[in-house]
Amino acid sequence: MPKLIGKLLPCSSSRDPHIRQKDCGSVQEMPKFEFNRVDFSQKMKDITEKLQLVRKDVNGLLQSCDPRSVSNIAQCRPITKGRIDEPKLYGRDRVMDSIIQDITNDQYCDKGITVLPVVGSGGMGKTTLVQHIYHNQQVMKHFSVMIWICVSLHFNLDKVLEQIKTYTPRVESEKECSTTEELIEQRLKSKRFLLVLDDIWKINNEDDWGKLLSTLNKSEEKGSMILVTTRFEAIAQMVETPCQSIKLNRLESGEFRKLFLAFVFGDEQYPRDKQFLLETGDKIMKKLKGSPLAAKTVGRLLSKDLSLRHWRRVLKSRGWEKQTDDNEIMPALKLSYDFLPFHLQQCFAYSGLFPEDYNFRSDELTSLWIGLDILIPNGQDQIFEDIGLSNLNELVIHGFFREEKTMYGLRYVMHDLLHDLALKVASQDCLSLSLPGVGSVEIQPTTRHLSISTYGLCKYDAVSGKKLKSELEELKTRFKVEDLQTLMLFGQMDECFVKIFGDFIGEANTLRVLHLPSMLCPVESMLHNFAGLVHLRYLCLGTKESEMLLPLSISKFYHLRILNLELWNGSHDLPEDMSNLAKLCHFYVPSDDQLHSDIYNVGKLKLLEELKVFQVNKKSEGFESKQLEHLTKLRELGIYKLEKIDTAKEAAQAKLMEKRYLRRLTLSWDTKRSSVEPGVEAAVLEGLQPHGDLQVLCIRGHGGPCPTWLGDEFAVEGLQSLHLYGVSWEVFPSLGEVWDLRELCFEDIDSLKEFIIVKCFCMLAKVELIGLGNFENWVYPAEQESFVGGDVLPPDAHMFPLLQVLVIRDCPKLSGLPFSTHVVSPDWFPKLQELQVRYCPEFLPVIPISWIENLRSVTMKCVKMLKEFAYSESSGGAELKITGEGDLLSLDKVLVFDKQTSLAKLRLERCPPLELKHLLMLTSLKTLLVEDSVGLVGPLGGGQSDVEWQLPVEHIWINNLNGNTGEELTELLPYLPKLSKLVIWECNNIKKLVVGVDMQQTTQEASEMGGGEITAATEEEYDGVLLFPAHLCDSLQEMKFRGCKELVPGGGGLQALRSLQRLTI
Repeated sequence: MPKLIGKLLPCSSSRDPHIRQKDCGSVQEMPKFEFNRVDFSQKMKDITEKLQLVRKDVNGLLQSCDPRSVSNIAQCRPITKGRIDEPKLYGRDRVMDSIIQDITNDQYCDKGITVLPVVGSGGMGKTTLVQHIYHNQQVMKHFSVMIWICVSLHFNLDKVLEQIKTYTPRVESEKECSTTEELIEQRLKSKRFLLVLDDIWKINNEDDWGKLLSTLNKSEEKGSMILVTTRFEAIAQMVETPCQSIKLNRLESGEFRKLFLAFVFGDEQYPRDKQFLLETGDKIMKKLKGSPLAAKTVGRLLSKDLSLRHWRRVLKSRGWEKQTDDNEIMPALKLSYDFLPFHLQQCFAYSGLFPEDYNFRSDELTSLWIGLDILIPNGQDQIFEDIGLSNLNELVIHGFFREEKTMYGLRYVMHDLLHDLALKVASQDCLSLSLPGVGSVEIQPTTRHLSISTYGLCKYDAVSGKKLKSELEELKTRFKVEDLQTLMLFGQMDECFVKIFGDFIGEANTLRVLHLPSMLCPVESMLHNFAGLVHLRYLCLGTKESEMLLPLSISKFYHLRILNLELWNGSHDLPEDMSNLAKLCHFYVPSDDQLHSDIYNVGKLKLLEELKVFQVNKKSEGFESKQLEHLTKLRELGIYKLEKIDTAKEAAQAKLMEKRYLRRLTLSWDTKRSSVEPGVEAAVLEGLQPHGDLQVLCIRGHGGPCPTWLGDEFAVEGLQSLHLYGVSWEVFPSLGEVWDLRELCFEDIDSLKEFIIVKCFCMLAKVELIGLGNFENWVYPAEQESFVGGDVLPPDAHMFPLLQVLVIRDCPKLSGLPFSTHVVSPDWFPKLQELQVRYCPEFLPVIPISWIENLRSVTMKCVKMLKEFAYSESSGGAELKITGEGDLLSLDKVLVFDKQTSLAKLRLERCPPLELKHLLMLTSLKTLLVEDSVGLVGPLGGGQSDVEWQLPVEHIWINNLNGNTGEELTELLPYLPKLSKLVIWECNNIKKLVVGVDMQQTTQEASEMGGGEITAATEEEYDGVLLFPAHLCDSLQEMKFRGCKELVPGGGGLQALRSLQRLTI
C-alpha cells in the first residue's frame, strides 16, 4: 500500500518501520520531494478522465446490483406512454355536490364571508377536491373573483395579502397610493369572491387571521367564501365560521378500487386480457390504506409493466414491512421511489432541497441537477438540458411531479408528502430547514447539501436575533459546515440575518451550488470567503437593490457551469475577465439581456449555450464578429448592429452554418442608422445563413432583398417561427413547403400589400400583422386574386385550422378578416382563442365570438363603427364592453346575440338602444351597464311573456341616457326577478319612483304607460315615472340616484321594498 500511495502521491514518503535505527545511520538520507502543482494537477486530470470513461458503466452496474431496482422496466423498456391526466374525482362526489349546493344556492348565499375548512391527513385528496369545486362551472358563474393561494408551512399575512392583491382585478376608481389592504377593499367592495387557502400548517399569530378577515369583510356582497385545506384540526377550529369543517377520511373500498385501476389502466379500468392481475392488484390495494396519493404513485409504478412477475415483486417487497400505522402511506410512496431507475432517484431526491409547495420552472431543476453533477449523457451529442428535461418528464409520468399551467407559464409541483419522501431518502446528504425551529429536526453529521427557508422569521429584534443565533450555533454542532457542497436560501435576507448567518456559514469553503435569489446585502457580507469558492458549479444571485454591485470575483470561478442572474436588478457592470469562465454553459440574465452584450472576448466561452445579445463593434477588440466562430454549442443567439459588418466574408466568420445546435436566431440592423447600403446588407445577410435545423428566426431592419436561403432555395427546413421587422424586401420568403411553421409576424413593412394564405399555414398557431401601411388584401394562391368582399372561396380553402392568436394593428387600408360579411363558416378559425385588431379605421368588425367556441379574448379599438370592443372570459364568466362611433346604428351589426349565452357582464357606451328581444337572449347576464347612449332598450317585439323570458341580472348601472329612461326601465324590470342593485346617474327624465301592488298590476300598468290612459290618471301624470314590479320588494337591496335633477324623493310606496338596505338620492 505505501508503494501504491507513493506512486499516486509522489510528494509523500515513509520510512520502513522494520529498518533498525543503527542501520539508518549508514544510509544516505532521503532527499525531500518538492510538490509540483502542475504535475499533480495533470495526474488528477488524467485520473478524472479515466473515471469519466467508466462512469456510465459503473452507474449501470450500481443499478443492476441494487435489488430494489427493476432495470428491465425502466432501462430496457423505454416509456412511450403519454402523460396521464388527473382522473375524475372518485369517492368524493357527494361531498363536492353538497359543498357546491351550499355555496351557490343554500346556506352560505345570504351570509357575509363564510370560512369552510377541509381537514384530512396527507394524501387524502383535500387539494384535489377543492380544485374540482374551484373549476366547477356553477361555482365559476357564482363568483366574480376567484383566488387560489398555496400557503404551506407558515401563514405569512403580508405575503397572503400581496397575492390576493395580485390576483384581484383592478377597478377604475382605485387610488394608486393606497396600501395593499386598501386596494383589496376597493377591488372587492362590490364583488362576491371565492378565496382558497391551500395547505395551511401553522398560524403563529391568531391576530393575523383576524386582520385578514377584517380586510376581506369590507365586501358589500353576500355569499363570499374562503375554503381552507389543512391536515390539522386545530387550524380548522381556529379559522372556521359557525359551519362545521369537512373531514376527509380514506376512500371507500369500491371507489378506491376504481381510482387505483384508473391510474394503472387509464379510462379502460382494466382490459379483459389483464384480469389475471386483479387478484394481486387487490392485495396491493389493501396496503395503500385508501390514500389517493398512494394509489397514484403505486398505480403508475404497476402500469409500467403489466406482468404478473412484476406485480408480485411489488407485493412481496420488504418496503411494506415498515407500515406500522393503519393510516401510514409513506411506505407505499417509498416503494414507488425504490422502483425508479437510479438516475431518476437522484434527481427526485435532490429536488427536496427546494421549499415545500415550490412552483418549479424546468430550468431551475435542470440547473440544480447540472450543478450537482448528476446528469449523465448517453452520447456525445446529448446536452445536459435535454437530459434534464427527459428526466423531469419521466418523473411527471411516474407521478412524482405534476404539471401546472400558471399565468407565468408551465410550472412543476411536488405533493408535500412526496417532498417529505425526497428529504427522507436523501437524509444522509440533504437537510432542508424552515427557520425558526431547528431543534426538533433530525440532522445527520454527513450532511453535504443545506437548504434554508426564512419565510417564517419575524422582524428582527434583540430577542429574536439572539434566538436565531442560538439555533444556528446548535446546528453547527450537529454537522460540519466546512463539508457543505450546497447552500440554498429562500426568503428575504436582511442585514441582521446576514450578520448572524455569516458567522454560522463562514467555514463553508467547498460549496459547489450556491442559490441566493433574494439578497438585501452584498454576498461578501454573509460569505466572507466568497472569492475563495473556486469549486462552484452553480451560482444564483438575485437582488432588488439597484445600487448593489456584482462581485468581481465571479470571473475567478473557473469550474462554474451555470451563472443565474435573472433576478439581479442591481448594477450591471460585469468583470472584464468574464471570458475566463471556460466551462460556463448557461448565463441567465434579466429580461433586458444587457449583461450578455457586455461580455468581453465572449469567444472564449466555447461551451456557452445562449448569447441573446452580441453587439458587433469592429473598432473595439473583443466584440468582432469572429468572436462567434468557436461558439458551436449555442442554442440561442442574437447579433445586433450588423450595419457595422461590410462584407459577406466578414459575416461568414460567425460560422452560423456550423452551429447545429442553434434553435433561436435574431439578426438585427439598427433601424435608426444614418444610411442604408442595400448591396452590402444583401451580401452580409447571405453570409449569415444558419443551420437548417433552426426553429426561430427574427430579422430586423434589413435594407437589402430577401436572401436566397429564405427564397427559392429555402434552406431552413426546421423553421417554426418567423419574425420580420422593418425589412425593405419586395419579395417575401417562399413559405409554401414550410409545413412546421407555428408563428408568423410581419411588422413595420410598407412594401407588403397582400397576405398570401398557403396550405402549409395549417400549422400556424399565432399570426401578428403590425404597422403594414399598404396591406389591403388576403390572397388565396389557387386563385391568385383578392377575395375580401367576394362571396365564394375555392372549395379546398381553409382558414388557419390551428390558429390560436391573431393580432392585427396599424393597418390603415385593411377592410376585414379573410372573408366577407356574407360568407361565414364554423370551420374557419376553429381554435382561435385571442383576437386583437387596433387602429385599423377601414376594418369592418365582423366579431367571431358568435361562432368560435374556443375564443377567450377579443380586443378591437378604433375600427369602423367602433371605438372599442373588448370581450374577455374569466372565472366569473364572460365580459363585453362596446363603445360605439357615430356610424353604429344597430348592435346586431357587430354581435350575434343568440350565441352569447355565457356573457355575465355587458357594458355599452355611445351605443344605439339595446333591443329587449336581444337582451333576453343573454341568459347568463348578471351585470348591465349603459352610458352616454340614446336609450336603454328598444321595443320588446315578438310577444314574449314574462314567465317565459327572465334574466338573471343582479346589477344595473345607468349613466346619462337621452331616451325615456323611466319608461324603458319600467318595461325591463318585470323580466329581472333577481335584481339586487340599481344605480342611475345623470338621467333627468326620471321624475318619480312608484312600487306596483303585484306583478299582474305592474305589467298591466307598464303596458298602459306605453300609450293610452292609466286608470283615471292623465298621461302627463305618469311621464317620467319609474315603476317597480312587486317581486322586487324581496330582491332589491340597494338603489343609488345621482344627478337626476327632476327626481322628486318620497312617496310611491318605497316602504314596500322590504329587502332594501341602502338608498342614496
